[in-house]
Formats: sequence, C-alpha cells, structure tokens
Amino acid sequence: MIDTLRPLLAVLGLMMMAMGAAAQTAPGDSVYRCGPDGRSYSTTPCASGKPVEVADPRSAEQQRQARDAAQRERQMADKLIAERVQREKATVPAAAGHIGPPAKASAPKSTKPKKKKKGKAVDPTMSEPIRTVTPTK
Repeated sequence: MIDTLRPLLAVLGLMMMAMGAAAQTAPGDSVYRCGPDGRSYSTTPCASGKPVEVADPRSAEQQRQARDAAQRERQMADKLIAERVQREKATVPAAAGHIGPPAKASAPKSTKPKKKKKGKAVDPTMSEPIRTVTPTK
C-alpha cells in the first residue's frame, strides 16, 4: 500500500518545496540553478548557474486551494499509514510450515510382537510359490 503512495508523496514534497521557495523569494529576487547536475538552487549567482523563473502566476485563492489540497492529501496519507500499521499489528505471523503435501497422521506403533501365520512348513531352499489365476469359462 505504501508503495502506491510513494510517487504521490514525492510529488507533494516537490510541490511544497517549490511553494516554499516561491514564498521565500520576493518578486524581484533571482534564483539560480547550480551544480554539475543542476539539482541545487541558490539565491546568489554560482559558477555555470542558470537563472530560474520563480514567479508564481497563480492567484492567492489558487495558492490557498493548493495548500488545502496538499494538507488533505497529507492527512489521508497519514490515515492510510496508521490503518496499515494497525492491520500489520493485528496479523499473526504464520508458524514455520512444511513444503509439500500434508503429512498423514500415523497410528502409534504397537509394542506387541507380530504373530506368525500357521501353515505348511516351507523348505528354505525353495522359492516362494507362484499364484496363478485360472480363467473361467
């Protein structure tokens, strides 16, 4: 669940940073994109820095609506995280299992000696008798 919220939270974070940067700079101030990869910003000129337009063209009402929407989404994300944590706490982890078909319950072994069948005495030098089936007519 949290994996589906990560992109949304990342976008919200970037929007909030941009709104914060816009709020901190006065309309006449300049912001420069610095660094070899252009990922850092500064209000003072830097080597190979490029000026960035930071004026917010939205009205005060639009900015308020954006802040309210960001706050609602933040509250929803917190609520979803709390629900997930609660579900995870309620889940009982499964015990170690057996891979494969379930084992059959075996009957307790008897301690009595097995009885030998009574029958004709068999010559130990001869092989077992072969049983044949006689066809019926």
